Amino acid sequence: MSIQENLCELRGITKTYRLPSGQAVKVLDDIHLDVRSDEILAVLGPSGCGKSTLMRVLAGLITPEGGEVSYHGARLAGLNPGVAMVFQSFALYPWLTVEENIVEPLRARGQDAAAASAAAARAIHLVGLGGFEEAYPRELSGGMKQRVGIARALAVEPEILCMDEPFSQVDALTAENLRGEVVRFWEDKSKSPKTIFMVSHDVKEVVFMATRIVVLAARPGRVRTIIENDLPYPRDYRAPAFQRLVDRIHAVITEAEIPDVPEPVAEDGISSGRPEPSRPVPAPARRAPWEALPDAGASEVVGLMEVIEDRGGRENVFSLAEDLGREFGRILAVVKASELLDFVETPRQDVGFTDL
Repeated sequence: MSIQENLCELRGITKTYRLPSGQAVKVLDDIHLDVRSDEILAVLGPSGCGKSTLMRVLAGLITPEGGEVSYHGARLAGLNPGVAMVFQSFALYPWLTVEENIVEPLRARGQDAAAASAAAARAIHLVGLGGFEEAYPRELSGGMKQRVGIARALAVEPEILCMDEPFSQVDALTAENLRGEVVRFWEDKSKSPKTIFMVSHDVKEVVFMATRIVVLAARPGRVRTIIENDLPYPRDYRAPAFQRLVDRIHAVITEAEIPDVPEPVAEDGISSGRPEPSRPVPAPARRAPWEALPDAGASEVVGLMEVIEDRGGRENVFSLAEDLGREFGRILAVVKASELLDFVETPRQDVGFTDL
């Protein structure tokens, strides 16, 4: 395997936000990460772990309190010249046509009208929007709006294409088609971008697209693990190797967010489910006098209880997320809140009722 060049390096990145109440909330803590040439790098983690903040630090849109970002070995000051972004919310000018939305950033970079129009035409053709050049955003579907956002980013020929949960606002079928198209134009090495840096909450999405997957821990965001994804393209969601990698990532996130507490084991090696009365019970680890509940509503906790009851009092947390069509990180937050309230316990990757 050839050694890949580092396009960007993030060293010791720390970022803290201050709430209106004056409370400081650290969202990123000592992040060290290389962004290589010719890769799709995906950052994955639960809601609120700082994924989008990390992307904006890389793009130069946010300045961290600690650490530094370098681009081709030089310390970054201001906007990253090699980056273009695709936003989750489309971020199109509603009063401009498709072509005008794509031309606008080219004009801002000082390109003349003819060169900007030619670049926009190439990008429009690449994302399959031919014939819609004169359409306005209000006349487009969600998937077509995101194609415009992708075309606008590609038109400036970035070295690194940053994508902030780009498929979360479109339906499942459109998202699947767009993922495949993004991978295909990245594979064409005759064109930009060299690298895609994406953030996502969807485990299957990053396994389908990424060559390398960074899993962040939450509150504050830290790099928990980095996984090389060597599955060959095109990837099949139903392939056993694909599902094994999905399960591996699920396990990493679950163990971090709702860690399992091992049961006491008797002398004969059989778990008793309770401490041995003849042996002194070790003092519990010191913990904070209180722990804030995750951002989960009472109705979500009640809904979780009802679903678990319908399934016999116990269910696999991955199956819950998939069957309910909810973000995996969101399901984990509701499960964690229910666990702190002593309604459920989470042995391994299951969630089940407590005696209470």
